[in-house]
Amino acid sequence: MVHANRMRTWIALIAISGSFTVAHAAQKETFQYNFKTGQTIHSHIVMNSTMSMGKTVMNMDTSMHVDSANADGSAALTTKVDGGDMKMMGMKMGIPGRGKEFKMTVSKFGKVMQMADSKSSVVIQEFPDHPIAVGESWDGSVQVQAGKTPLSVNAHFTFDSVKTVDGHKIAHLLLVEDGGTTGRGAMTIHATGWMDWDVAQGFPTAAHMEGTEDMGGMSSTFVSDQTSTISG
Repeated sequence: MVHANRMRTWIALIAISGSFTVAHAAQKETFQYNFKTGQTIHSHIVMNSTMSMGKTVMNMDTSMHVDSANADGSAALTTKVDGGDMKMMGMKMGIPGRGKEFKMTVSKFGKVMQMADSKSSVVIQEFPDHPIAVGESWDGSVQVQAGKTPLSVNAHFTFDSVKTVDGHKIAHLLLVEDGGTTGRGAMTIHATGWMDWDVAQGFPTAAHMEGTEDMGGMSSTFVSDQTSTISG
């Protein structure tokens, strides 16, 4: 089993619910993209997974280009898997969808307003449309790829802390994926991780996720790391 289900970036956290909890009064931040026409977010993802038949190592480079930014903060985007490779039990394989472009229009909070193809491996992260306090949590879901079919898995988010790195305000978010999907390509995921978000520039600078997956009766453990930069 090739773990194409993990072939998505941390830009790809989708669908927020209305359930929130606040631990205490604390610093608040509004999480949103600061789209600028011509801007591109470049991401590099490394994922290692282990199953009974052997190990899989994946390296992938993706991009999200801002074709046009609107006055209300929304933008038309083009996402693409630019390159990479995957090795399964020592055998080198190509990355599915490499070089194919996907178009979408999103709000400044990451809400997908229009999407030409739901099978894109690079989708957008949606945040609440109001300020979030340190210590505040919310429930939502994470969209992942299971083969060619995108699936949603329950997730819990927490705004953990804020720090300053090289003059940039970085928000540290915690994430727990715990749930499963039904139907063809059904899978169960139990995982924990984190993401660092540049508040002013509006993009994820780094992320880490690890846990277990079960799909079609086959179980695996995985560790995924991502770093991102912005240009333009």
